[in-house]
Amino acid sequence: MDLDEVRALAAWMTWKAAIAHLPYGGATGGIQIDPAGYSMNEIERITRRFTYALGNNIGPEYDIPAPDVNTNSQIMACILDTYLATVPPHERQRCIHVVTGKPLEAGGSLGRDKATGQGIAYMIETWAQEHQFPLDGATYILQGFGNVGSWAARLLKPYGIKLIAVEDITGAIYNQEGIDPEALTDHVR
Repeated sequence: MDLDEVRALAAWMTWKAAIAHLPYGGATGGIQIDPAGYSMNEIERITRRFTYALGNNIGPEYDIPAPDVNTNSQIMACILDTYLATVPPHERQRCIHVVTGKPLEAGGSLGRDKATGQGIAYMIETWAQEHQFPLDGATYILQGFGNVGSWAARLLKPYGIKLIAVEDITGAIYNQEGIDPEALTDHVR
């Protein structure tokens, strides 16, 4: 991640909200590290320090961070916990919506982990209906098999669509007979 990428992602988020008529601005942020080189305890400390450094640049009614690449519900819970430590105790319960993607136990939303993949499945279903394209028996390939890609694949399976290739940072696989999204998710996990 570099400054130009952050600027581009923030601009895209602004456009995305505007096109969808959502009353949000656009922002993005990140930490320029390779998380593979750090322990979970180090990742937590880095996340907490980053959150503290953000200070008043985030807030439940101002700018709400959401999970993205190399984050998960635990990291979002760390952001929430660190942010709440900066808020007066009597206001903390009103501020738990400062981040999305946190665990259910911390006030998260049911289905948040699959929401973006679900959006892709809905988009493909809508496109197929509009173009009278039969999904049953169709094939597709995926670029990326993280949270979004794995959920999209699992949610497309009931339509009868066959996943035949997947590529991500670790490499690529191909099988003309099909790749079971559930089995691949278990393997990746």
